[in-house]
Amino acid sequence: QKALPTDYSIASAKQLNGKELSFNNIRDADAAIRIIRDFKDRPTVVALKHMNPCGIGQADDIETAWDYAYE
Repeated sequence: QKALPTDYSIASAKQLNGKELSFNNIRDADAAIRIIRDFKDRPTVVALKHMNPCGIGQADDIETAWDYAYE
């Protein structure tokens, strides 16, 4: 089962807690979703800052992908 459906967008996301998201937060989240769609084979983590990818990690499990994205 895919973690992120191909038709998913930030517009259909629901904020669960925390302060209101800024315009940049929303654009970063949207950019991350668009990038993640290109990595379908294994769990992938994308780190962005102002719509610029600064780390992408892909591994057999999401925890390792997280570590790779932040190395």
